[in-house]
Amino acid sequence: MKQLPESTESFASQLYSETRTAWKRPFDYQENQPGKKVRIEMTEALAELYGVSGDIVAIVWTVAENFNDSCLMHDDIIDEDEVRRGAPAAWVKYGIPVALISGMYGYLAGLQALAGTRNVDLVRVGLESLERMHIGQCLDVKINSGKRLPTREEYRLISEANTGCLFLLILDAFQVLQPLPMAVYQPLRSLLLTLSLYYRFQNDYCDMNHIPWFEKKGFAPDLDSGPKSYLMLLAGKTLAKRIRSDEEKREIIRAYGQQGVFDQALQEMDDTFKKMLSDMDEVDNQIARYQAAQGETLGQARRFKALLQRLEFKQDLKDNYYLTLVA
Repeated sequence: MKQLPESTESFASQLYSETRTAWKRPFDYQENQPGKKVRIEMTEALAELYGVSGDIVAIVWTVAENFNDSCLMHDDIIDEDEVRRGAPAAWVKYGIPVALISGMYGYLAGLQALAGTRNVDLVRVGLESLERMHIGQCLDVKINSGKRLPTREEYRLISEANTGCLFLLILDAFQVLQPLPMAVYQPLRSLLLTLSLYYRFQNDYCDMNHIPWFEKKGFAPDLDSGPKSYLMLLAGKTLAKRIRSDEEKREIIRAYGQQGVFDQALQEMDDTFKKMLSDMDEVDNQIARYQAAQGETLGQARRFKALLQRLEFKQDLKDNYYLTLVA
């Protein structure tokens, strides 16, 4: 029997280095796909509000982006989505096993970056974010694989855990670094959790009725993915997970439009956005109250307000797919 080579440390070998590069490659592919970079803008806006500057700001948004890219890689595998940001999903390009393992890179890199700050509370924030993310994914998978629609409570939990976890990661990191009064922090937290719900409403709507979205993700992939969409919840009818033809999808979209599902979804999105603006007003009021009472100046919310306005969904009539079906 051959003996193992009398090497020094395997982890210092060229083979280890080459394998590490191969492990990271699908993640790099995902990371380099163009995206909205909302979490970067949010980090910079909240940094202004908290009065935090320096290298730590880039560390926070890098961690949020790393966690998000890893989550997207795993979501695409679970949902069998073949397109991400207008390009083949990582699992399509590299295969499921390799993409699955490579998808762990962002979680590890993010935690390593937080550990590098030598602030144990920042590491705790990162771990809490990952726990919430995976709990959200677990419930999401359970619902998608079943035969019933999610309850509104389940839908909200999936939104807040799966999407909101990264918004709270950014918020809580700055709260650790330079705490704001709880009277300011609490409405900010409420706003970001509501934003996660709004974000998911928007994604679900666009997936079925927004033509520019189809150009990036394909034609209404949510109609293949099981009872996950908020629009299905509004329609009150379960659609089991299976591949549907384009004609089947057009019939469903037409039925949703005739039932008023799209109008109702847009109204709920509008109401949700108004809730965020109400939370923002409360943040402003609490900042003003604190500054008047304490004689201290807190950070500015200017960039954060501008970001909120940019995130409001507004659809041109020409981009409404249902209207093209009935024109």
